[in-house]
Amino acid sequence: MSPRPNFTFKKIPLTIASIALIVMMVVTVIHVIGRLFFASPLYGGIEIISLAGVFSISFAIGYTQAERSHIIIEILTHRLPERLKPFFAIFSLFISFCAVMFLGWGALIYTYDALIKRGSMTPVLHLPAAPFRVILVLGCMILLGYFAYHLVEAVKKLRK
Repeated sequence: MSPRPNFTFKKIPLTIASIALIVMMVVTVIHVIGRLFFASPLYGGIEIISLAGVFSISFAIGYTQAERSHIIIEILTHRLPERLKPFFAIFSLFISFCAVMFLGWGALIYTYDALIKRGSMTPVLHLPAAPFRVILVLGCMILLGYFAYHLVEAVKKLRK
């Protein structure tokens, strides 16, 4: 029997977010060194950091939800009776799902607008804005998928 591969779908967003974070770090270092020692910061450095942040945030939040590593407010959940905790978990997942759904819908409209308008570019480097907006929508879709999966899991757990 062959060993199970150690790679899962959850690692794809983590890898993308990690690469984006490394890009942000390298650009920040180059920007600061250029400003301090050469009196000339990296042209478009702030914009590159912002665009890499779109990748980093969009994919890191989905991975964090997949791993269930978000911060839980223990003050509220600790004092609840055991039979109410599943209801609270379902309620919080539902609220989170709805919030991300509205965010994703707004991002989808924002992306559609960027795809329709030809002049939708970033301010400094004049890169097309649409691919970065698509990444935001993709990150919302990944997060919605994990919220839906965890919501179904919580309902199944409540029924048992």
